Amino acid sequence: MDDRLIKTVALKNGLCLQLLDSSRTVAGDRWQVVLTIRINIPVNFLSCYQDIQTALKSGDILSSMGESVCYEQKRVRNFVDAGDKETILNNLIESFFSSSFDYVSSPDFPKRYLLMQNRMYLKRKSWYPDDQKT
Repeated sequence: MDDRLIKTVALKNGLCLQLLDSSRTVAGDRWQVVLTIRINIPVNFLSCYQDIQTALKSGDILSSMGESVCYEQKRVRNFVDAGDKETILNNLIESFFSSSFDYVSSPDFPKRYLLMQNRMYLKRKSWYPDDQKT
């Protein structure tokens, strides 16, 4: 099933946030209501940070992460009556804006998220011998 774009929001840190309705029917008139929050972070967007420039130039981050990194968060409610679907979806949206919006729109969010993803990649890579691909 395709996600339905609800809204796109320009963040003050220069990124673009997408709110998607990823809901689906599960049984009869019951729904699994899913709000997907997605932010695409181009790796080169972070070249303005001095401490990341060396890693970008050496290709370490690009080789581990590619051209961009996708931040994605899902908020899920199960077995929702069809008549309540839109209300629950709107509640999930309000909950996101009241609890997480300031975090993802902060100026340091892209840098912190990219570095965290890079650390996770390097940790996973260390689990395998050099002759195996991850």
